[in-house]
Amino acid sequence: MMLAFLVDQVQEHVCVLFRAARNMFYSRKALWEEMRGLFRGFFIKCWEDFWLGIIFEWGGGELRPDDTS
Repeated sequence: MMLAFLVDQVQEHVCVLFRAARNMFYSRKALWEEMRGLFRGFFIKCWEDFWLGIIFEWGGGELRPDDTS
């Protein structure tokens, strides 16, 4: 749990895309719910696509629906 908190804090201070995504939501919980939804529903090639998908509401990154068949 401490490691996850540390990674989150470092990312918030270093990553511009993370900060932009964080500023779109009223709480961290809302951001985490959005992140969880993307992880469950899409195949994500890289973190940049992931954050751009959140910032631009799935229009900025190359996100493909996850093929579960």
